[in-house]
Amino acid sequence: MSSGPYLYNERHSHFLLWEQFPLDEILSCSSSIDKETAIAFLDLAKRFSIEELSKSYQSADRVGCTRLSDQIIKIPSEFESLWEKYQSLGFGQMAATDENGESAPYLLLHAICEMLFGSNPSFMMYSGFGVPMAKLIKTFGNEYLNTTFYQPLIETKWCGAFCVTEANAGSDVSGLSTRATKIEEGVYKINGEKIFITAGMHQLTDNMVYLVLARTDSDKKGALGLSCFLVPKFDVETGVDNHIRCGRIENKMGLHGCATTSLIFGEAGETKGYLLGKENQGLRQLRSLMSLARVSTGVFALGMSSSAYLNALEYAKQRVQGVAAGQVANAQAKKVAIIQHLDVKRMLMEMRCITEGCRSLLYKFSYHFSIRELYEKGRVELDSKEAFRHKGLADLLVPLVKAYISDQAWKVSELAIQVYGGHGYIKDNPLEQYARDIKILSIWEGTNYIQSADLIREKLAMGKHSKLMKLFINDIQETIDKLGGDYLDEKRSLKSSLDCVINVHFTFGSWVDEGEADLVFSYSTRFLSMISEVWIYKLMLDACLIMKNKTTDPEGNKRYESERLKAQFYEFNILPNVMKNHNVILLRDRSLKSITVESFEY
Repeated sequence: MSSGPYLYNERHSHFLLWEQFPLDEILSCSSSIDKETAIAFLDLAKRFSIEELSKSYQSADRVGCTRLSDQIIKIPSEFESLWEKYQSLGFGQMAATDENGESAPYLLLHAICEMLFGSNPSFMMYSGFGVPMAKLIKTFGNEYLNTTFYQPLIETKWCGAFCVTEANAGSDVSGLSTRATKIEEGVYKINGEKIFITAGMHQLTDNMVYLVLARTDSDKKGALGLSCFLVPKFDVETGVDNHIRCGRIENKMGLHGCATTSLIFGEAGETKGYLLGKENQGLRQLRSLMSLARVSTGVFALGMSSSAYLNALEYAKQRVQGVAAGQVANAQAKKVAIIQHLDVKRMLMEMRCITEGCRSLLYKFSYHFSIRELYEKGRVELDSKEAFRHKGLADLLVPLVKAYISDQAWKVSELAIQVYGGHGYIKDNPLEQYARDIKILSIWEGTNYIQSADLIREKLAMGKHSKLMKLFINDIQETIDKLGGDYLDEKRSLKSSLDCVINVHFTFGSWVDEGEADLVFSYSTRFLSMISEVWIYKLMLDACLIMKNKTTDPEGNKRYESERLKAQFYEFNILPNVMKNHNVILLRDRSLKSITVESFEY
């Protein structure tokens, strides 16, 4: 049996892990895992992804999921044996804390998850929420909740699902209406319906636990009146049905192998839920979890888009069509592989720059986040300024990793289909499925507009004095200061693009002063792209400087030359978007404020 369509760029990933963002330095400060074990896990993840997970990627999409009853959902049959293998390999438990309160660093976890998520995202959805839920219980749960729920979830013996969205409450959670009525201390009756629940019901495990955001009888209204509840599918003590029913399976564009359900609580009988922590603390409790969920969305996007690019690259090397542009008039000219055609080469380079640039952006987040965790656990000594730098850069990168990577993954999937031509449009090849599976990621975990609004409002102080903006500027300036000699052109390009970001940030602040804060948000998605693209270019140049010092052999020279050409292509083909968006924003177009609903009728 073939191994499936998944392809993985080990060369670039390992360069980032061991040279640009030295994972071994992080591992040396951690008690949970050493370098040898980390390398073994990376190799295991690669083999499991290519040889096992990828096999059912397309077949599971064709079979999909079936609602046999309101309690039984049939998922692709291959997933049952895959689940047993996944559990036995221990990937799910890598995020669990050891006896010293430590877990594998996120830099390693995200490198592993890129492979797992990219090779079979539908399957990985079933495992995705149990461990984060367990960590939430560890932080906020009482002794009973920790004793009852933590171990089965952290060991993936039980699965978890996150239940927030309702028919009338999507991005605006203040409209949630699911009710929680107190039965006794810590125990509540849950009533309501949740929709779009990823991996909402299945038979992979003996029990499931739903983290439900619901409203108690508290006087607090809106988002401040929400609380978190742990709601098991079956009673954790008696095994009796807890009356959770599946109303339907959503008929989705993609991710067909994952059962996305509507769930009804309390209609078929009393549904018991356990309060996590205190009432009215739901959103505060979910803050750290949501940040990592947003980053995970970027990991899913990167995993699939990277494979889409690599499939297009392999196809372009093998597909022979036409002659080279300079040989059109030569009747004797040999036909060439389409990778020789300049426009195909352009598309491949765009995909390479995007996927490798996005991987660098993700790993940069993971690097700073991992060091921040080690500092908070007392495993590494930092002065207060350096500790704030790691925390601040990680916080600033969250909306970029989620929004920019998921937006660009959609673009990569479109380009990959274009490289394949007509063959990319048929289901025999995986490209159309990558596109369908990727699209949800710009919507999940807060739409990409919401990420851009968070960036402007919460991270960058609406264009006012922002400590995080200062960290960003210093981070880019650090690279600018290193560039010289044969990098003078790149230095000027990086400096001018940074100036564009600084100028737009200042401009937003002036709009706020003039009473037009609302206008800022009509440009926030473009500003998020500007920051992301400047940061990616900086990371590419950092990589060039690292490789330049290792050109002592022919292989090192080839690697450096390839990286330098990639940075050059990025400078002249993608980085100009920063200047374009800068110029558009400074035009201060107010037409959107004048356009009414009726305007669309004419």
